Amino acid sequence: MFGAPAFAQTKRIEAFGQIGWMRWAGDEGGVGSAAAYGGAVMLPLTKRWAVDVDVLTSRQTIVDGDYEAKRRRTLFTPGLVARWGTDRVYGFAGGGVGGQWDSTDFTRGPIVGIPQAGHVSNSRFVYLHGKGGLVATVTGRLLFRADLGIGFPYAMPNATVRAGVGWRF
Repeated sequence: MFGAPAFAQTKRIEAFGQIGWMRWAGDEGGVGSAAAYGGAVMLPLTKRWAVDVDVLTSRQTIVDGDYEAKRRRTLFTPGLVARWGTDRVYGFAGGGVGGQWDSTDFTRGPIVGIPQAGHVSNSRFVYLHGKGGLVATVTGRLLFRADLGIGFPYAMPNATVRAGVGWRF
């Protein structure tokens, strides 16, 4: 599989819109999972190597008694990827350093008659991540992409699985 001719790779920019699923990681383990959406751009450096930049956002609502939290997690994961295959179908794998932004709005029952509400933001700007997937030409410049991602802002990883459509420019 890795012996496929590198000269068959496209040297054109590809842009994708994607939907999928994200498993959220926290300090002590998983903190749930939810649907996710985002986009990616594959920028070729050579016929075999490219920079893949993607952004993915996921939202959760957690209700526990009188406590409700609306959380959003956004991942930014640029990475260097190796590509193999042909111009019509190719695989890619690689990784890099990414960033994560969390935002939480919460409300809870009143304490001494005063309602409790707040906003918390947390960012992890530098962490290692890996990604891999498959890109196939549907017709002409229309593409299909499926990929997996894993990132380590905590001891347990964020994990994503996505599929989407794209355009080769």
